[in-house]
Amino acid sequence: WRAGYVYDMDPTNPTYGDTMLPAGNRNLFSTGFGYYITQDINIDLAYTYLMGVDEGRTIKGSVPALQTESVVFENSGAHMLAISAGIKF
Repeated sequence: WRAGYVYDMDPTNPTYGDTMLPAGNRNLFSTGFGYYITQDINIDLAYTYLMGVDEGRTIKGSVPALQTESVVFENSGAHMLAISAGIKF
C-alpha cells in the first residue's frame, strides 16, 4: 500500500498566460497498492485527485495591441486512475 502528496507550483509566467491552459498551483493526493499474483506477475492500481488552488490573474496577450483580460480559475480538479501490470523474466 502507498500514499502521497504533492504541492505543484505553477511553472507558467503569468505575464504570458493563456486561458487554454488552466494555470495555478495544485495539490495532488494519491493512493495505491500493488499485488503479486505469482512470484513473477504483479499488478498495481493507483488513484490521484488533483485539486487546483483558486486563483485570479490578469492575462496579457503576446501581441501588444491585444487587450488584457481578467480570468479566475476556481473549483478545478481532476480524478486520475492508473493500472499497470508487470512480468519478471
